Amino acid sequence: MQCENLCSENECGWVGPMQKSFADLEYAAKRKTTRRERFLAELERITPWSELLAALTPFYPKGGGRRRSV
Repeated sequence: MQCENLCSENECGWVGPMQKSFADLEYAAKRKTTRRERFLAELERITPWSELLAALTPFYPKGGGRRRSV
């Protein structure tokens, strides 16, 4: 989003997308993984997805059908 008048930040207070500094990029690479990220990675590692999908496929609706017009 940009200011209508193409003002600088000091004139109207609009702050546009800023370029990340090298320090920001370095910090992002070193950040600690969250509990959620660890949990999802572990779930992805231990879940037998092919077996799970094979078990669920017969019960999952096919889709693509059209409703009758009223």
